Amino acid sequence: LAFRNDTRALEPSSTCEAAGLGQRWCNHYYVSSGMGTAQLCEWHGSCLSGPVVPCLIDAPLPPPSPATPPLTLADLAGAALHGQA
Repeated sequence: LAFRNDTRALEPSSTCEAAGLGQRWCNHYYVSSGMGTAQLCEWHGSCLSGPVVPCLIDAPLPPPSPATPPLTLADLAGAALHGQA
């Protein structure tokens, strides 16, 4: 929902009707279900929740891979004995 803002980000979290949005800003908002759909805010004499539309929900990023632990003296000695150092 590019170029629109979620009314749940308002303080306090709100619906189209309760957000008190005027005609100028109403069409700039939506109410996200958090489950892959949202209701668009539309102006019909007041700001009202309109049709439900699907939203793109990106898959969460995988956790960062753990840092490679530093080599120990035993690792270095073993590599040296095997001619890898």
